[in-house]
Amino acid sequence: MAAPIQVAPDFKVGQPIPLFQTRVVAGAGLGTNAHYDATADGQRFIIVSRVSAPPIAPLTIVLNWTASLKN
Repeated sequence: MAAPIQVAPDFKVGQPIPLFQTRVVAGAGLGTNAHYDATADGQRFIIVSRVSAPPIAPLTIVLNWTASLKN
């Protein structure tokens, strides 16, 4: 979010507006809100986001597996 500010004659903050949309990964980073940072020059944001859903590996359940040990 960004908001315009006025510093003179009085300090006033305008209506905040979204800068861009993200797909922020919940719980990423250190602390509760550490899923982004600004570069030192203030020109870019670095954001932890999910590009796509990870593939789900199939689940294999083997029943009576001890019987295979006897062969």
